[in-house]
Amino acid sequence: MRFIIIVLFSMEILLIPNRSFVQASDSIDSLQRMVGEIVKELDRSLNMNKQLMQEKAELKKEIEELTGNNQALQEKPDEIKKKEIGLTILEKRLEDYKAKITQDESKILELTEANQKLEKRLENYDELQKELDSNKVINSQLQETLKEYQAKLSQSNNKIEELEQQLQVNQKEQEKLKASMEAESEDLESSKISLSKADDNIEKLIAQINMQKNKLFKSLYEAGKACALAKKYKEALESFEECLKINPNSADAHYNLGILYQHEFGDRKSAIYHLKKYIELNPKAKDRKEIEFLLDMLEK
Repeated sequence: MRFIIIVLFSMEILLIPNRSFVQASDSIDSLQRMVGEIVKELDRSLNMNKQLMQEKAELKKEIEELTGNNQALQEKPDEIKKKEIGLTILEKRLEDYKAKITQDESKILELTEANQKLEKRLENYDELQKELDSNKVINSQLQETLKEYQAKLSQSNNKIEELEQQLQVNQKEQEKLKASMEAESEDLESSKISLSKADDNIEKLIAQINMQKNKLFKSLYEAGKACALAKKYKEALESFEECLKINPNSADAHYNLGILYQHEFGDRKSAIYHLKKYIELNPKAKDRKEIEFLLDMLEK
């Protein structure tokens, strides 16, 4: 019975649902060793059962012999009394053996069920191992995607810096042209043409800067999503915050920040602010009712 208690206690630990994967099954080797021990215990119980059945048959034969010789024993009262006492003892032993056999059968049933649970746990272990391997592959892919986005982000930042420098140069040239127009009225028409060209160049540069900012915004936004999938929530938060620096009216960036602040950082105040901005910027959002319900819960 001590072995049964140990096995059932081990099974209870293995089947606790809230344990982590590593705590639920230390290793496949330990589970296999436990199964081997249960099989050995089953073999020992079966052998004991066979011995008890053999003793039962011997007792039955002895009782039949005693019953067959009952007539001859009637002439010997003392011997008859001794035989009756022996028969009673044998019958008592037989009852004890029957009870023990019943206990052993119950023990075998318990050990068999424990063995089945362990086998099922081994199957679950294989499935969890496959899922873990799959998650490792996905995480590796996300890491590569994140590196790509970071490289694009660096390129976009460099391009923006170059365009901004060029814009500053053109703005200085424009200022010089304006000063020249004021100082030299005779070259007014020529200066106007040059000024017009400078304005066109500035507009083109501004358009290029805006285009680069849009690319940078997309790269930051995708990087934020990739970080969130990889459970790098701090990096994801920083990416979406950078998105708002480029476009403060991005409803999607506000939405992602609201969800991150609520679920991963426990910052109710920031979560409420960004979720309200999301509804304000996207009043026809399909999930408006769900977000409003969430805001009601956060503001209580």
